[in-house]
Amino acid sequence: MLISLHSENRAILGHSATTGTRFIKCLGALAAVSLYCWYILPHSINAPILPEPTVESAQPLHSAEQHLSTLLVDATLAAEDKRFYHHGGIDICANARAIKDALEAQRFVSGASTITQQTVKLLEGTPPRTLETKICEALAARNLEMRHSKDAILLSYFSLLEYGNRTRGPAHAAKHYFNKEVHQLTLAEAALLAGLPQAPSRLNPRKNPEGALQRRNWVLERMRIVHDYPEADIRAAQATSLVLFQAQATSTQKLALEQVNLK
Repeated sequence: MLISLHSENRAILGHSATTGTRFIKCLGALAAVSLYCWYILPHSINAPILPEPTVESAQPLHSAEQHLSTLLVDATLAAEDKRFYHHGGIDICANARAIKDALEAQRFVSGASTITQQTVKLLEGTPPRTLETKICEALAARNLEMRHSKDAILLSYFSLLEYGNRTRGPAHAAKHYFNKEVHQLTLAEAALLAGLPQAPSRLNPRKNPEGALQRRNWVLERMRIVHDYPEADIRAAQATSLVLFQAQATSTQKLALEQVNLK
């Protein structure tokens, strides 16, 4: 009887040891594949080349002298990629959510692109949204992250953004909509600009002020949640009316308009 029990115990221990060994091997293989995909595979993708930085963009990202401001950066990160400074080009959590939504709806219904991935699209164009293009885009973004600093990627991203009304880049947009330098923008103005690149035509504040204000107020709420901006400041900014700069037409422009009207 004792011999039988000892034999059974040895068999159970042997089975447990075998199972444990297989589990460790599976973990090792999974870790190897993950490391390969994260560090090696991205080098097989031809990532786009970032534009050469200007003298201004080579300065610290949040300095007053530079053409970006803390408000605009915070607003844009809150709206587009709250974990930008904490991921390696691919937001695993956001991608898992997007895959879940896509499986449920049988199509891509929610975005999971990081700012790095969006930079890739802005530099290379926007191909059809398929699983293959999303994988290539993610690998190219990972490649960029391994070759460039976060600030360099963010500066390139801003310089490529369309803000509607033929404005590209935050400096041009701030001048067009508010006749200000970017570092002079108020909290409400920065949030408005940060919301426009999602759909510059649809959210055009000159043609669709209601839509632009709704998007602005959503961005402000995100800034409160993501960056812990004081609620009193957020509520005050949300209550701010939309006031846009109206450029005066030059005499040449007026003449051209008159000639058009006469035809």
